[in-house]
Amino acid sequence: MSALDVKGIKRSWPDFRLEASFSASDGAITSLLGPSGCGKTSTLRLIAGLDSPSSGDIRLDKKSILATPTEKRSIGFVFQDYALFPHLSVFENIAFGLRVRKKPEKEIEKKVSSLLSLTHLSGIENRDVFALSGGEKQRVALARALAIEPSLLLLDEPLSSVDIDLRKKLRSDIRKIQKSLGITTIYVTHDREEALSISDSVVVMKAGRVEQQGSPDAVYSSPKDEFVARFTGPANIIDAEAIAGGFVSFKGVDLRAGSKRLGPVKLMFRPEDSFVSVKKPAHGIELILESVSYSQCAVEFLFEGDIRSVMLRRELDFDPDEFTGKRLYLSVSRLSAF
Repeated sequence: MSALDVKGIKRSWPDFRLEASFSASDGAITSLLGPSGCGKTSTLRLIAGLDSPSSGDIRLDKKSILATPTEKRSIGFVFQDYALFPHLSVFENIAFGLRVRKKPEKEIEKKVSSLLSLTHLSGIENRDVFALSGGEKQRVALARALAIEPSLLLLDEPLSSVDIDLRKKLRSDIRKIQKSLGITTIYVTHDREEALSISDSVVVMKAGRVEQQGSPDAVYSSPKDEFVARFTGPANIIDAEAIAGGFVSFKGVDLRAGSKRLGPVKLMFRPEDSFVSVKKPAHGIELILESVSYSQCAVEFLFEGDIRSVMLRRELDFDPDEFTGKRLYLSVSRLSAF
């Protein structure tokens, strides 16, 4: 298999400009995560050779592929709408790339049979694709892309048309299949849960640029800015002052946040790392409760003064409604600053 390096690629359209650099390790799943219109699919098309950058380079296994025609780039592409051939059966859809390459019939039958088993499609190989469920179509598209044994697999929002109940199972299936084959994969999604759960590395994009690349834990726990923090999950963000030794001062309490600079910073902490208590703990921040609201998986505290809203995802050992207008204490187990 092969590692991918996207080096300073640029491409302009009348209303959009793309400028991106990132890497994908050999055998890893790297997600491109960002809102609609940020350039994820455009980047995928440049890698596949369906469009060409105006400058920059794309290297697969340390070799530039810019001059290589799409059909010779050894890339498998699963499109958002799957792009299955409606006049062909499941078997023939999977076999299509092998037939184009004029592979022997016995080799085709063996390869397709193996992929049917791998993608849990055995027994429906003769079915027409229009009769398939969304999950089955997704697996046929994946098997077809894998049939040519590509060096790189590109998946463009592969689960966007699948209902939410099936999505978790399918992304688990995709990761198992990808890991069993060890194929380098670029996975485009706007769903942060999907990206963080399926990926080895996440590339967060905004308005045609890469904001941050790192492991799922790194972009979630140590985002470089407010956009990355909020796009990768619920985030509490407050203004604070970075002081010496990697500490941040807020309301008279010094908190270790690993800040590498001094002066005004944004302090970020996740709901699951936040604790509100009646009794003051070490490094607890004193706040006056204004109101509380509830959702299915979170509690939102609204405090008086600077900090305002804090989201928490955990069980409480007191009834917060009884403390409106009273003093509570906030403590945080993990912080980051930017």
